Amino acid sequence: MSNSGTGTARATASPTRIEPKQPAVPERTVAPHVREAAQWFFWVVAVTAMDSVFVILGSRIHRFTALGVTALVDRFTGVNPVAHVMANGWLATPLLFLGFWALEGERTAFTIGLSLYACDLALLAVAHDYFSIPFHAFVLYQLYRGFAALGRSSSSAVA
Repeated sequence: MSNSGTGTARATASPTRIEPKQPAVPERTVAPHVREAAQWFFWVVAVTAMDSVFVILGSRIHRFTALGVTALVDRFTGVNPVAHVMANGWLATPLLFLGFWALEGERTAFTIGLSLYACDLALLAVAHDYFSIPFHAFVLYQLYRGFAALGRSSSSAVA
């Protein structure tokens, strides 16, 4: 009897299961305090973006969330919207990447972020923008809490 190829195929007794491959390096779990502190990088980027929108729309209201870089640029350029937005972008972009890096529990991200934001705070003092300094100090405190929590979690893991 010839087979024309229209018959039914037999199923195997047990279908083969495809198991997902495990990553070569296991993922680190990051402490909640570290993740909360890392979120502050994103808050700074968000208020910086809002600041840029306000400047583009022509707002002359002082915002306490302004960056020191933009305060200094505004002092020299007379609130040039293009220069203001460019300065915001130049500082917000690294902060965004540092935020993602900090979410992974990288101590270096907090170190660079603290240094960068502290320099921005010093620029606020140079630009005589004393109204924005308390917000910067609060954010620095929050970032430091994440840095310190990361140090505590890594030292307890070693012990």
